[in-house]
Amino acid sequence: MKMHKLRMRQKYERVIGIGTIISALFLMWYDWPSTWHAAILCFSSALFIFAGLVQRRRVLRKWREYSKRMGLKRILMIPLRESPTEAEFEIHVMNPEKNESRITPTSMLRDFLRDLRTIYDFTQKSEKQRFTFYGTTHFAFRKAAKRELIKWGLEWEETDQLHDISAPMSRGDWNDAIKQFYRRKMDIRLPGKEEWKTLIVRINKTGGDRYANS
Repeated sequence: MKMHKLRMRQKYERVIGIGTIISALFLMWYDWPSTWHAAILCFSSALFIFAGLVQRRRVLRKWREYSKRMGLKRILMIPLRESPTEAEFEIHVMNPEKNESRITPTSMLRDFLRDLRTIYDFTQKSEKQRFTFYGTTHFAFRKAAKRELIKWGLEWEETDQLHDISAPMSRGDWNDAIKQFYRRKMDIRLPGKEEWKTLIVRINKTGGDRYANS
């Protein structure tokens, strides 16, 4: 499952659940004898929303535990496809743990770059021969990542066709994300939609790693 699919499922569940509850309330208002039916609808909708929340948290916890076992602190690595010889992953910036001390933009970027090195070392030690990584983010993280990729001589591609099409944020979502990361309000500019791109990194150990700007 991709992060985009998880986000879309959350939105659909909220729309369906809240829509059903509103319909049930209208039913109670205009047709009092149907109160029990409306109550059942409300309860079912609340249960539907809660079940979706539990499932999403379970999936996120599974991805986080996978990333922690890899030794990652700031990158969430989502397995998309794996075989004995190759693997594909989607990567995202991971929220701090609740017991972590406050972080700064500088420390977050430092952890991010350290995690990139950890992932690269993992690919070199793995018995798999081919790896593909997809990361949809704004300019700041792409610039930092490409600087490291150039050092390692890796193949990469930057595209406007977003792998995670729900990654660009609204003003409200951006402010919420900033508060989750830094646990305080910070004046960090919201990237425009045109600034979000997908960075694709391919590692092929059978043919040798190379760097390509395409």
